[in-house]
Formats: sequence, structure tokens, C-alpha cells
Amino acid sequence: RFFTIEAYAPGHFVRSLVEPGESVTEGDVLVVIELMNMEEDIVAPFSGVIYSILPPLPGQLVRPGDPLVVIKS
Repeated sequence: RFFTIEAYAPGHFVRSLVEPGESVTEGDVLVVIELMNMEEDIVAPFSGVIYSILPPLPGQLVRPGDPLVVIKS
């Protein structure tokens, strides 16, 4: 089963902390986005393997619903 982690609010992409093929556990930080001048961690909702990373370049705008990471459970 594949699950896409999406941005939940408008902001700017800061960095990705995972690579495709990497195993993650629930609560691991996947990517960081900046919301209203504060960095916000986007975490894994469950354990799995990173299938792909879809974020834009650092500093680019992300909108609600924009895909960030795909996890395979």
C-alpha cells in the first residue's frame, strides 16, 4: 500500500531528511517546511519505506495538498 504525505498548509519547502529506500518509523521527521517564519516538521504517520520524495527545490512555495513524500507500508 502506498500513501502520499501532502503539505497541509501553504509555506516554503526547507529540506528533506529522508532518501528513497530508507526505512522510517511512525513519528520520524520526513521533510521540513516553513510556515509563517517557523519551521514545521512533517512526520511519518506510520512505519514503512520511503518510495519517492516529491518536494520542490528549497525555498519554493508549497500549497495545501501538494505531494511531499510517498511511503510504502
